[in-house]
Amino acid sequence: MGFDGLAQAMSGAMHMTGPEGLPTRNATPYVDFCTGSLLGMATLAALRHRDLTGDGQELEGALLKTAMTIANATLIEQDQLQLHREASHNQGQTAAPSDTFETSNGLVLVSVIGNYQFARWAKLVGRPELADDPRFHNDEGRGNHRHEICGVMADWCADKTTEDVLLALAELKIPGAPVLTPQQTLDHPHVEALGFLERVDYPTATKGVPISQFPVTMTESPGVIRRRAPELGEHTDEVLLELGYSSSTIAEFRSDRII
Repeated sequence: MGFDGLAQAMSGAMHMTGPEGLPTRNATPYVDFCTGSLLGMATLAALRHRDLTGDGQELEGALLKTAMTIANATLIEQDQLQLHREASHNQGQTAAPSDTFETSNGLVLVSVIGNYQFARWAKLVGRPELADDPRFHNDEGRGNHRHEICGVMADWCADKTTEDVLLALAELKIPGAPVLTPQQTLDHPHVEALGFLERVDYPTATKGVPISQFPVTMTESPGVIRRRAPELGEHTDEVLLELGYSSSTIAEFRSDRII
């Protein structure tokens, strides 16, 4: 039996998440969900293989394999360069400024990548000379000096609102986003405009549950939510009857706690 957190821990990803010396599990079970997604793709590939050859096959997913696939770039870098990186919380290590910054009323995540973005950023914060500093001539150099660069950005953001910071970044096409709570995500105008979360009734819920639709838009065969998720055991009798078991046998299964 596998668990998402165990795979995160064994893949190297947990070591690189959170503050240095405090390995942190990702709050979202991305290994579980990505394993399911990969198995979905593999199933489609297997069906296509069957269509072409007539041969069936067994599929097996593994949480650790998924976690190492997602962390593969980090594992490759370690194998080839032996950098022995340590976690740096929200700071990026291969470019700067890349971090979360406090504003007067919240937090923003900013990620500046490439010389053109960096030059625009340096001008924005009133430090155009930074773009000509030989220490910062590429992303790697800026990542190596991230503390100094991020300090400049932190000072610039401190007396501005989140809205003002994001507007200034957007005007110069510098990537930035607000750090939202789950409720703020639900209430965000962009999320509402997407219409991606569909309210679905559920027997134990006091109101419709916001379920994510299929996240890839398909023009000819779009994914739709056809029914709600079942409650535990809701379709047990129906499935067993379809498999040929009699009602009396199903009752015996239930009496013997087999189901």
